[in-house]
Amino acid sequence: MNTERIKIWKLSPGEKGRGWNDCLNNGTIGIGWAHEEDLHGLIRDEINEYTREKYYPEDKPGYIANQLIDFIFHIKKDHVIIAYSSPSTIYGVGIVEENDWKYNENVNNELYWLRNTRKVKWVKLFSKIIINDDEIKSILGQRQTIVGIKNEFFINKLIPLFSKKTIFNLYEIETKNLLNHFSIEEDEQWIPDESFEEKKKLRYHKYVERNSNLSKKAKEIHGYTCMACGFNFEEKYGEIGKNYIEAHHTIPFFKLEENAKVSPKSDMAVLCANCHRMIHKLKDIPSIKEFKKTCF
Repeated sequence: MNTERIKIWKLSPGEKGRGWNDCLNNGTIGIGWAHEEDLHGLIRDEINEYTREKYYPEDKPGYIANQLIDFIFHIKKDHVIIAYSSPSTIYGVGIVEENDWKYNENVNNELYWLRNTRKVKWVKLFSKIIINDDEIKSILGQRQTIVGIKNEFFINKLIPLFSKKTIFNLYEIETKNLLNHFSIEEDEQWIPDESFEEKKKLRYHKYVERNSNLSKKAKEIHGYTCMACGFNFEEKYGEIGKNYIEAHHTIPFFKLEENAKVSPKSDMAVLCANCHRMIHKLKDIPSIKEFKKTCF
């Protein structure tokens, strides 16, 4: 995995989350390795040399060095942090607030996870999530304190676990930079004169459309012909257009209850790329019937 491209990280707040309350109260996330010395000013090779001298042969210096290098060099301002630890629990989610990290010399040795820290703005009112999904546990449950998370995994597996309030709070913390985490196309970014509440609603609306499971089921149900204009990609482009269409969420987000489930049959439709972009340019997203009446 190319760590230079990672913008989402799992960090453990200690075994069984023992350091989580400190992290939450202090607005930080920390790493327990190298808690006895300040490593500011060291380059990567020097960190590798330090861990060989400090931890060999009792521990694995290469493993420790990689964790320190990720924490010091690869985690950046505006990156997303998932606080996860045993027993299979997501304790919190937040955004890194500064590019630099801090060595807290005066912290008691018993609180070693607070020695090397990064400032994190944690989502407010986040409820701990117990993970039962084996795939999620296999990724987040890796023994490393720090694990880089791919965007696709974050979007398709983790975000569906979060409440809408959590998702909104993430956008509110760092709206502009979070756009990059979700790989949204340029022509689908928010219109500048929209209110922030409208932006958040539209953002979540578009996230739902990108949920791979919902989209796949909607296409299986509704087929691959645009429900607005009747365009079919396979008929126009042949083999390369086969089974291509875009899924669209038909119910405006503000009408959904907090924990509402989206039905791919009744709550979603399929549209060609042109109709899909045009329907999202309307301030109040209309029904397909209303859209057809307005535009055709």
